[in-house]
Amino acid sequence: MIPYRISEADVRKLHALHAKGAHISELGDAVWRRYGFASPESARNGLRLRFRKLGLPVRTLSDATLVAAGRLGGNWTPAMIGRLAALREAGLSSCAIAAVLTLDFPDVQVTRHSVRYRIEVLEGRLELQRPERIIGYARREMAA
Repeated sequence: MIPYRISEADVRKLHALHAKGAHISELGDAVWRRYGFASPESARNGLRLRFRKLGLPVRTLSDATLVAAGRLGGNWTPAMIGRLAALREAGLSSCAIAAVLTLDFPDVQVTRHSVRYRIEVLEGRLELQRPERIIGYARREMAA
């Protein structure tokens, strides 16, 4: 059952935090009592379902972990980002782009995860900075 005690506006606020790097598990842990969920796990499941029902993208745990941890290859140069954009426009996957960038720039560690992150930044779906600690931020946002 999807709990509808949580308003669409609150779901969208929580999704904005999720888009900035919050794990759904962190969000569920922070808000489960406030919205009357039986447990943090049921809150996670409910949030995931509400995000999908509203057509909002849900990141995988590995993507969320990389964003929150900040292990995203901070030494990217403008030349690398330009090459990434050109390869993305050519239709290459993040794995293929990582392989090409590794050959072109052997001194920089490039993974498919860091490529995926940079693509999301270029497309405006994520901010380039590391988000502040999410649980405290979620509690302050929801209190407003």
